[in-house]
Amino acid sequence: MLGSTIIAIGAIIQTACWSVPQMYVGRIVAGLGTGMNTATAGVWQSETSKMSSRGKLVIIQMANCITGFSISNWLTLGFSFAPRDIAWRFPLAFQIFFTLCIYMLCPFLPDSPRLLIRKGKYDEAREVLAALEGNGATPESGLVQTQFAVIKDILDREHVNTYSWWQLITGRGPPGLLRRMILGAWMQAMNQVSGINVTSYYMRSVAFEKCSEAFEN
Repeated sequence: MLGSTIIAIGAIIQTACWSVPQMYVGRIVAGLGTGMNTATAGVWQSETSKMSSRGKLVIIQMANCITGFSISNWLTLGFSFAPRDIAWRFPLAFQIFFTLCIYMLCPFLPDSPRLLIRKGKYDEAREVLAALEGNGATPESGLVQTQFAVIKDILDREHVNTYSWWQLITGRGPPGLLRRMILGAWMQAMNQVSGINVTSYYMRSVAFEKCSEAFEN
């Protein structure tokens, strides 16, 4: 919800833009919200799904990302024929539609059992585990109790040695954790600078105009 709110704020800033610096600010704000959602959605999905379904859900998530990108491109193309500022303001404002969808759907989504156990809400965690298990499972079912015990045992082991963000950043946390964090961040950064943004946003210029010029020469 917080990430979606930040995205909506960024979309409003971009839609009401009157200068290039304001557009930069809007893009940065919306990017922060998108990063928050990207970082949390996958974790929540893995913590509220069965192991047999996680691979399928990852594929569906990626398919939804591609679908959203396709919608944005077609919307931009359609409104490129619109008069004056609406040609670019409406596609930017349309981001808010999806944040409203998240606002409407989030109240119906279960909390992560792992998060509930971490907060000490054990009864709620068992109820969520039973609901996710289905097939008439109850909080007292053996399978639910087993899953609860496994998650709680993992969390207890994680909290044996606690550390702060400063310790993590300075390398004074658990051995190898800083390296894993840097590798994860570096992979995300390389994904952005590997050329995907060029092909996504400037396909017409790169693939058509430049290629046609090359063939003409």
